[in-house]
Amino acid sequence: MHIEERVFGASSTGIESRLFTLTDGDFSVALTDFGASWVSAICPSKSGEKADLLLGFSTCQEYERSYHYFGATVGRYANRIGGAGFSIDGKRYELDKNNGQHCLHGGRMSWDKRIWHSQILDDGIMFSLSSPDGDCGFPGSMRVSVSYHLKEGHELLIEYEAQTEAPSPINMTNHAYFNLSGEGSGLILDHILSLKASRYLEIDESTLPSGRLLDVADSPLDFLKPKRVGSEIMKLPVSYDHCMVIDKREGEFLEFARLEDPESGRSLKVATDQPGVQLYSGAYLGPRRAKNGHAYPSLSGMCLETQDFPDAPNRPEFPQTILRPGMSYQRKTVYSFGW
Repeated sequence: MHIEERVFGASSTGIESRLFTLTDGDFSVALTDFGASWVSAICPSKSGEKADLLLGFSTCQEYERSYHYFGATVGRYANRIGGAGFSIDGKRYELDKNNGQHCLHGGRMSWDKRIWHSQILDDGIMFSLSSPDGDCGFPGSMRVSVSYHLKEGHELLIEYEAQTEAPSPINMTNHAYFNLSGEGSGLILDHILSLKASRYLEIDESTLPSGRLLDVADSPLDFLKPKRVGSEIMKLPVSYDHCMVIDKREGEFLEFARLEDPESGRSLKVATDQPGVQLYSGAYLGPRRAKNGHAYPSLSGMCLETQDFPDAPNRPEFPQTILRPGMSYQRKTVYSFGW
């Protein structure tokens, strides 16, 4: 495996960011210390034609201006926390309101807008960050890391770790948008998706979970058998933006998803030890120019964000996500590409 490092631009504060490209044969991924983000995944098709399968930008400055979280490491808390607040041990904490009355993906200036410390590993890159007490309203100083490992078989392993000095919620994920035809090539409605997820979290009009787990049977969210992403998408108010409950035991590492592009022959398999995955079909993407001058209209990328349940700090019926001193948060997800 070969690792190449170069300048990726400077942030608005003047701090220089770096881009790391990991290459193994005909497969390569690029990662940046800005937001500990996954920037590209270049893969051949069944006919040998290479394409970049991740939506994103070409410079650090474009990532800093965007709020689509392209490939970003999201934290402290992925997805939504209702009312932008929660209580721990009887004490109330107020967070940024950046999604109506709710807190989304950690707040307005969260981890996707930071330059992380980088360390080159034998098989990848580790990014680490110190999150201070009160960061976007979250309590306790926290030390976090995300490691990207390029493995044989065109696999990218992502490992998350965190320790805290005071009780705090933690829920990390990667927010990559996939288009297996290639970024900028059009919509993902003809992609074929299957999920080992027989339940999902019911949501209200603001996409906040109600607390109920519903069966996917006879709903547009039933991907237990492979089907076109676009086959029932019009039955939903705003396409797919739902947390699916993976059919697995607590802590079990399971391959739960397969996404295919019939035209190119490319496929993506996802495995995780997380209990849920946010299925998001890019409804809020817009025509703004991105990589290679391409525009990304609505529904031009699919996110499979492995994570704990949204709003769990306010939902005692959900698996709990409070990290306490002396504990270690550890999660992992593998994305495997084929053609």
